[in-house]
Amino acid sequence: RNMVEVTPLLPSERKSAGRGRTVVIAVAALALVGAAAVVSHMSSSSRAALLADGVEPVSKLSFTRAEKSHFKAANRLDDVSSRSAVDSYFGRLDASEEKQHDADERQAKRATSKQQSLNSYFDSLGASYAKEASRHMQARAARHPGKLAHAAKARYARSIAKESDAKGEARSEANTAEESSSQLTSASKVKIGFYMESMCPGCKYYTTHVLKALMEKKEFRQMVEVEVYPYGNGQLSGTQIACQHGADECEGNKVIACMQKLYPITEADAGFFPAFACMEAKNGKPVTEGETCANDNNLDWSQIQTCVAGTEGSSLALSAAQATEGLSPAHEYAPWLTLNESPMRDDAYNLAAKVCDAYTGMDKPSMCSADAVKADEGQALRVINDIGFSVCPRVAGKV
Repeated sequence: RNMVEVTPLLPSERKSAGRGRTVVIAVAALALVGAAAVVSHMSSSSRAALLADGVEPVSKLSFTRAEKSHFKAANRLDDVSSRSAVDSYFGRLDASEEKQHDADERQAKRATSKQQSLNSYFDSLGASYAKEASRHMQARAARHPGKLAHAAKARYARSIAKESDAKGEARSEANTAEESSSQLTSASKVKIGFYMESMCPGCKYYTTHVLKALMEKKEFRQMVEVEVYPYGNGQLSGTQIACQHGADECEGNKVIACMQKLYPITEADAGFFPAFACMEAKNGKPVTEGETCANDNNLDWSQIQTCVAGTEGSSLALSAAQATEGLSPAHEYAPWLTLNESPMRDDAYNLAAKVCDAYTGMDKPSMCSADAVKADEGQALRVINDIGFSVCPRVAGKV
């Protein structure tokens, strides 16, 4: 084992060592202070130097750039999502519009096809009427005096004149020709029977929506003889009449019958019919409305009233009732129309075309042309589609 010898310091040496340690400590403290100052100076000057030398700002530090990249990516993702949603929306909208367009196109094609079919139907119907009329006229030309040429009509008139002379009826050939022409015209007219009652809604509708417009036309009046029978669904017991809608209706029926007697319909004038149609367009008491309508259409109401209150009115009402009860086949409802004594039923709403078809006069008026017939048939369909067939049913044994 090695032994180390320690020599103790003398007191003077110990004092010298203490002074040295003090110096060293002081020097170290100064050094630290200086170093701190240097570091502080260097830090300040270093920051200034670094900033002056272009050190990246905070916005470009790595964490800042990362944050920006994150938000940029997020924005891009949001844009893609938005674009996808918008594309999807407009895609659905385009599909919906395309579907609607296809539906509209199909509907338009159906409407066009329907219109074409309707036009084709009416064209063929008009052609059929024209062809039938031509055949009818050709077939009757040889045997019906109304279809004969002018010279043949003159011969026919002279033959009538000779027969009249043989009977002692001396008349000039001109008068005979005129009378025979009138007879021929009357024979060719279509006879229309209108069986109605003054307070029936269906009769009112038919009068105002079908008959009124036709009776205003002179060319229609030239083809027809119209007779109104105001009785309808009443009950006749001997000479007593019970009306379907009560005593007011019976009085209204008399008013119509007296108007017709006093102011008959002619080719030149519609007679009582405008006043009659006026009454049918109103819903008050027939007698009250009759007075107003008579005055509005220049008919003498006092004369009509005298007829209604007297035996003539009762006689006319009874004649209408008997004519209605004598129908064969019997009427089923009011309004009831006959054409040349045959019931028309639903064809009554296509009256103009049926009259044109039945008319056998020499020259059919323009309202019987194919286009006019087609127009009238269209009007008939509109009238029917408006409210359908409005009637007052006949109930046997009841009023």
